[in-house]
Amino acid sequence: MNRSCPPYHVIVAVLAGDESPAEFVEHQRGCRRCAAIATAVRDAVEAGFTEDDVDVETLVAEEIAFSLEEQPAHRWPSIVRADTTFHAAFVARQLLEAADRFYGPDPRRGLAYVETALVICEVMPERPVALYATALKDKSTYLRRFFRIGEALETLDVAEQVAATAGEDAGYIAATLKLARAMILADPEVGQFDDALRLASEARTALAGVDRPRELTAMRVAAMVEMRRGHFAEALQAFEVLLPLTIAISAPELDLATLYQAIAKCAAEIGHVDMAYRATALARVILERTRNVIELARCDWIDGRAGLQASSYDDCLVLFGRAAEAFERLGRWDLWVRVKLDSVHALLSADTGTDVVQACEAIATMSTMLDQREPNRRHHCTAEALDFLRRHAREGALVLDTIKYVRSYLDEIAERPPRSFMPPTHPNIM
Repeated sequence: MNRSCPPYHVIVAVLAGDESPAEFVEHQRGCRRCAAIATAVRDAVEAGFTEDDVDVETLVAEEIAFSLEEQPAHRWPSIVRADTTFHAAFVARQLLEAADRFYGPDPRRGLAYVETALVICEVMPERPVALYATALKDKSTYLRRFFRIGEALETLDVAEQVAATAGEDAGYIAATLKLARAMILADPEVGQFDDALRLASEARTALAGVDRPRELTAMRVAAMVEMRRGHFAEALQAFEVLLPLTIAISAPELDLATLYQAIAKCAAEIGHVDMAYRATALARVILERTRNVIELARCDWIDGRAGLQASSYDDCLVLFGRAAEAFERLGRWDLWVRVKLDSVHALLSADTGTDVVQACEAIATMSTMLDQREPNRRHHCTAEALDFLRRHAREGALVLDTIKYVRSYLDEIAERPPRSFMPPTHPNIM
């Protein structure tokens, strides 16, 4: 944009009229920014999209943002910094909306949209404070997606400083930032559950009656914390309260499916087998329609665990086997070793004399390989626990209580910051 450029809303008004002034026609010939806006508005006028049912500003933003798609995503920030065509808040807002669509399927592209929107906010002479704080929040969410927890928290610190200057929007933005921080602190890699619950509660109070979807997200974070702590009865109650509220706001299908899964998991863990089966059946309807292979495998896993509670061992083995095959195809070896351990549990529960030495060898070997290939604290602790199991199997000393002990330990460190594996001392387990 240069000093001779009219504001974009003036361009929209001019071009939506019957005839454009000659001065503007001449100006846009040498101005990429105004030419892009003019093209978008003319297309909208020709298509009859200038009535109230279509936002012309959005059409303009889409036209400008679309030009980025011709370039590699890593170049977007430098392109928008140099090209004044992009220096408008409505363009940055359009990029943030585009980023939302890529959080699941292509997070790296989604982060590129967010970082490009941040550049726009930073280079504008009058920085759009509320939008800038929101973009920082979105960046922190993507950083959490990539397990860059420290950077995500630091980005939220900056966002909070920016939000404090947002005037009448400051309270709402502060609530969304609290919610974002609560989600990070509730992550199993962080495990600051008390602070997560406090922030989720404060966010929920501030968002009540203002932003229903985020209010329900705050409730969901609190329920997830209870589940990760192993408080399954309390978590189940919280998830059941959430279910009709989530349906009422027409939440995304995957959100609803994972809510059914959470209900099923909690129900299975406390022995409410029929409830678990009903919930996974509802999740499957959505996941089969969307062809979500990994979440369908999780449903098999949950149903298998519910079957263990009901002593349906043959059914369990089929379900665990199907889940293990899916996790293997997807390269999710961390989940594969756990579901294979559940298979050993089912085999010994059905017949304590079953030979499970080879199965324990395979599980421990894969866990060790995973720890070597992708070393982290959780993988190391898992490998130690499964090596302990392998040694007992080799010695012919493996009993069901040992399986349960190791299985409970792996469940714990999957949902909370891992602690070192300590061999059991109870004689029934040793």
